Amino acid sequence: MGGLSNHDEPKKIYKRYRNYTWCAQCVRRLLCRTKKQEKSDKPMSSASDAAGYAGAKRKAMVRGLQLYTVRSLLAEDFFGTLDKLHDAGISELEFAGYYDIPLDEIKSYCDSKGFKTPSAHFSPDIFFDEPEKVLETGIAMGHRYLVFPWLPPEMQNAATFSRIAKTMNELSVEAEKNQMMVAYHNHDFEFKPDDSGTLPIKRLLEETDSNRVQFEMDLYWTVHAGYDPLKWLKEYPGRFTLCHVKDRSAEGLMRSVGQGEIPFKGIFNQHAFAHHFIEHDNPENPLESVRTSSSHLKEELGFI
Repeated sequence: MGGLSNHDEPKKIYKRYRNYTWCAQCVRRLLCRTKKQEKSDKPMSSASDAAGYAGAKRKAMVRGLQLYTVRSLLAEDFFGTLDKLHDAGISELEFAGYYDIPLDEIKSYCDSKGFKTPSAHFSPDIFFDEPEKVLETGIAMGHRYLVFPWLPPEMQNAATFSRIAKTMNELSVEAEKNQMMVAYHNHDFEFKPDDSGTLPIKRLLEETDSNRVQFEMDLYWTVHAGYDPLKWLKEYPGRFTLCHVKDRSAEGLMRSVGQGEIPFKGIFNQHAFAHHFIEHDNPENPLESVRTSSSHLKEELGFI
């Protein structure tokens, strides 16, 4: 998430998290899900499970969307925009805010449309200061992955990255009790040495519990940082369960999927992600970008 140079907009968007309407009844209902549902929906609970997924018979790849892509449209017409995403072939949603709409209303709508809600991004301040709200929201919305999404420039230092690792480790214990996992989403700055000379992505991978903490690889930002995604996927098997699918031009510009040069087919042939979320940080026409990316994934890469 976040534009190529604009780190202020995510802050504004994420402040919406503090205005959630909490639905206690909905939380109680979801806490009482049957064991059968928990078993069928439960995410990988260990690195070995995730590695097994990658080596098992490949499941159909489903078209998901990080809703940050259409944030301006959601602010104007939340449910109408989701209807259009459904028409574009999107069947999984990764949230980045709930726009002051009661969570039970959103969950009920998603269930009625057949949307899965496997993942959500939560702001750093919520992760650090109000982790219980991360858990409450995840339970109410049926999320399986609670994702740390981004870090402002002034916080990009060794101490903060270690704090993130500690926070995710602690939260992951409670998340696991509720059939959820914690994950970290990268940009490009995690691939640049911090003030201690260490790559933050390496610090995060090595300081987090591999049995409970997963990673969401943003393919654009990984390539933009100068790395082959497969290097990290092979070096840390079982750690990258989620991915953001967005393309990059030869000049480094962000593009809709299929309009750039990232070799998605080669990556997906060698690594099985559990969830794939289309994203574009600052599209000129958000819906058209989603439609273009969704169509490419279906027609060229065999997604359903």
